[in-house]
Amino acid sequence: MQFRCEQFLVSCEHASNRLPERYGTLKLEPGILASHIAWDIGAAQAARALARTLGCPHYEGAYSRLLVDLNRSEESRDLIVAHSHGYDIPGNQAIDGAERAQRIELYHRPYHADIDRAVEQIVETHSTCIHLSMHSFTNSLDGNSERNADVGLLYHPSREEESRCAAVLRETLQPTGLRVRMNYPYRGTMDGLQTRIKKVLPAPRYVGLEIELNQGLFEDPDTAARTQDLIGAAVLSHLA
Repeated sequence: MQFRCEQFLVSCEHASNRLPERYGTLKLEPGILASHIAWDIGAAQAARALARTLGCPHYEGAYSRLLVDLNRSEESRDLIVAHSHGYDIPGNQAIDGAERAQRIELYHRPYHADIDRAVEQIVETHSTCIHLSMHSFTNSLDGNSERNADVGLLYHPSREEESRCAAVLRETLQPTGLRVRMNYPYRGTMDGLQTRIKKVLPAPRYVGLEIELNQGLFEDPDTAARTQDLIGAAVLSHLA
């Protein structure tokens, strides 16, 4: 089964490393805010390219995940982190319940509400929504061994349509030379925006895939552009 372009939705929760003016830099050095700790490098441009290819709605987070992580549920202990990958986040270490609630109300809930409305509209009009969430990962995390993949496809194994879509994308992308792995470098069942939606919408109505790209692909503009073109072509030709 293939889907129509109007059934797709593209999002990028970790698109930005910006912070609202009132928070300054969360007392972090500029180099930390420019690193993967603060955002998913390259993910926003890949998400925009995919949305243009499909001609579908596109949403992206306006601020750094260090302010509040849009790809976590409100209850998650990782929603606002005091430490990340060996670094202290001074501006997050002394926040109280009121500050946590304010960040959720001002920055987390509005984004989730926008996504929910977009999903609901697509489901109401076209029966099924295909939500592609774009992320990126570092080639090596915390000095550990190199991650041996260019693309990771995250999905819930018990949701049949998600498994099928992920398999189709893997089979389409692997011959291009991209190293593709399933539910890597994270599990598709982990806490996140799509996981929350899957608890509400049954599998036939909602197909949620996270596409994880190795940040090394964005070090060279030509490689980045080629990767984006390959992913767009794979989705457009074999899913849409």
